[in-house]
Amino acid sequence: MLRMMSQAKNAIEAYNTALEATSSNIANMNVSGYKRLNVSFQSIFESILNRGTAAYGNMGGKNPMQTGQGSAVSSVS
Repeated sequence: MLRMMSQAKNAIEAYNTALEATSSNIANMNVSGYKRLNVSFQSIFESILNRGTAAYGNMGGKNPMQTGQGSAVSSVS
């Protein structure tokens, strides 16, 4: 439960940054020389739960299973 709350907090903080950049872009769209802000996101710490397996004979392989810790802002430019 704690991991889920941490992921939600990270997502809210990241999207809040994006919302601030969007509001700044709208507020300054008529200002001469203003350069628009772009926000990029990244995944935080992905861990592999199960490794994938290769196909064998007539059997297909299994895909790896991964989980992450949410998202964060990677850059504002």
